Amino acid sequence: IPYREYLCKVFADTFKVYLRITQIVEKRLHAILRWDASDWRPLNACCTCCYKFKDEPPLSFSRLWSLDGNNSLKRMATADWEDIDELEGDPMDGVALVLLEESTKRTQADDSNEHIDIATATPASDSVAPVGNVGDSTVPAGDMTIIDKVQAALLHKLLDQCVNNWKAAAAEVKKMMWKMYEESGKFASACRHGFILWLCDMVRSGELAKYPLAIVAKALKTMPDEWLAGYDIGCSVEITVKNSSLGPEYVKKHARMCMNAFHGYLHFHICQLCFHPNVIKGAGIKDLETMERVFSRSNDLTPVIWYASAYHHRLLIEAFLKQWDANKYLNSGDFMLGNYTQVLESVNIEGQTLRQSMEQQGIIADDITRWRDEELAYFATLGDELDYDIHSTLYVELLQKLRDLEPKLKQMQTTFLSYAPSAEKQAYSRDVTRMRKLETEQRVAAEQYDHVSAKVVALEIKMDIQERWDPTTPAYQEALKYICEQTYQRALDKLHRLVVQRLFELQKLNVSHTGIYKMCTHIAKSLQVHSKTIKKAVADYNAVAVTMNPPRPMLDWLEVMHYAFLEEFLLLQDTRNDVHQKPWVQPITHKTIKMYRRVARANEELERLNIKVCCLHTAIIDEDKLLRAALASLGCSHLLYGAMQDFALCRQAVNNHLLRRVFQVYDLPGYTGTQGSGEAKVDMVSQARLSSVQLTVNKIPPLLTRPDDVCGTGGDISDDENDENDDEGSEKAQGNVAAVVEYIAGLSIV
Repeated sequence: IPYREYLCKVFADTFKVYLRITQIVEKRLHAILRWDASDWRPLNACCTCCYKFKDEPPLSFSRLWSLDGNNSLKRMATADWEDIDELEGDPMDGVALVLLEESTKRTQADDSNEHIDIATATPASDSVAPVGNVGDSTVPAGDMTIIDKVQAALLHKLLDQCVNNWKAAAAEVKKMMWKMYEESGKFASACRHGFILWLCDMVRSGELAKYPLAIVAKALKTMPDEWLAGYDIGCSVEITVKNSSLGPEYVKKHARMCMNAFHGYLHFHICQLCFHPNVIKGAGIKDLETMERVFSRSNDLTPVIWYASAYHHRLLIEAFLKQWDANKYLNSGDFMLGNYTQVLESVNIEGQTLRQSMEQQGIIADDITRWRDEELAYFATLGDELDYDIHSTLYVELLQKLRDLEPKLKQMQTTFLSYAPSAEKQAYSRDVTRMRKLETEQRVAAEQYDHVSAKVVALEIKMDIQERWDPTTPAYQEALKYICEQTYQRALDKLHRLVVQRLFELQKLNVSHTGIYKMCTHIAKSLQVHSKTIKKAVADYNAVAVTMNPPRPMLDWLEVMHYAFLEEFLLLQDTRNDVHQKPWVQPITHKTIKMYRRVARANEELERLNIKVCCLHTAIIDEDKLLRAALASLGCSHLLYGAMQDFALCRQAVNNHLLRRVFQVYDLPGYTGTQGSGEAKVDMVSQARLSSVQLTVNKIPPLLTRPDDVCGTGGDISDDENDENDDEGSEKAQGNVAAVVEYIAGLSIV
């Protein structure tokens, strides 16, 4: 069929009408079920996270969720604005959208490109925000304080360096945004199961601090107490929140911010000891990288929405997020089954390895707790030594320079005085040129010597030095040692910075759907350049390391290129060289400590899953009662009866699939939770707006029960911990989606 523009417009208009009709019908159905209340979605959409039953055991954190920004869902400022009024009046209630002032008042968009420094956005005072619980400590979140102000200041310094690492390696688009984009991306949040909570428009700016603060403010207002949120720089955001107007409520609710698991390994080690989910009690085994998976899929939408109008931009994003949440609900059972299987393997296999390792080394749990405290105290005081007298350092450097200039000056004077012109007349001009050159070189050397000598004399007068220092003077040797240490630190810092940049480039290269050939080629070339630079930096470091007293460990280039964790660099920064005798520094002990934390988190995840499986089962049973009651109250003659029945049948098919997975979890060898549903704290039916009309029969079949119905598993088990099985789909499905996206991208929907 040849291309016809009017056919594209007809299809686009039809698609738009279809979405509007489904939105209106869905809104009316939700009103009957009372799913239209304010903030209903973040409080009820994920029944695994939100549904509560009576006598439910308490958890360390009531909710686990993550937040992050993405710049792929942009919208050009040149798009047509003719339907902006339609946007404001559209019933788009499917996804809870937190629209900042810039989003709702388009004509007053913020034109500022200034990037707010999250780490330095705290008030200038001597008070330091609490850090929160560390490792397996039983100290409540937010109650741990570092008493020593010097240590607290150092912690802030390290957190600032964490943010600086991210700024240095981040793309420029993260810091500012071109004026050509009206909406430069989205800042979103989702629960640990992938359900979208809130969404912010980033208007003509990069990922500024106001966006995570807006999401945190909404969470404090909506969510129950004691939640844990993961963010790329959650360490600095937590300090910012505590020092903002949100601080009192944040502390009162015992809320907690941490970093994502993968991104956390790019932070300084002291930061990881406080904010990495692997060391936070109650965090479980989830990596909190949920938003990376969401954005990986939403990138497929970018060809359609970049040039769309404000209305269509939001319409298509909402349609995508609705389908995303529907898929996440369908995969909730797979999440439970896959997670439980993974946790059992970790507890049984790695737990056995941990016990054997601890027995062989003679380690008990109390030792690991004590070593954790020693490790935190060490890194908190690392670099705490007072700076050496700058005058002594400068004086020794000038003496070294003066000693280097003295033989050079003597050589120039000797050469000048011993020069003999030729007796030949033809060589006269050449001799004059040579003589003038020697005279100039002698004068320059003398001026350099006199200049440095004058500085040396001035410092001797200022420091009241009676006799000039020489290499045998104790004060000279002490200052020289300090200079060597500073040179060593600079070489180590340079190498550390290059390795951090390399890890960022590797992360970008490994991101799903980066898939643009030119981008991958560019990153690969950048890695090659970084590899050569790192090789030179390693050589410079080794040259300085051998001059130290005692000599510092030599580094191999291949070993550095395989670094995935950065605490090794901090251990090398120890100039006192006393930490290497500690047990927790030894590689085998360090590995055992990490294994201990992983097993501890796995046991916490097992406890959470035992509760959440029952929550899911209870929610499914209660929802079935709600849908049957809703159909009974409507009556066959009601206009919405058919729509409600279709919705109930579709929902029940999904719930039957979830029940199969729930029953499979019950049958797992090693399952330690209770089997069967509980009694909900709040009854769904009593909350719904249902009339008193009752029907004796409806066309909804009963839910699955335990006997025999579980035999049909309904497909292979998906391991949600890897999540790519759910999100990526089959190659055929990917091809179909790509074809639809490509076709819709060519439609005239602006």
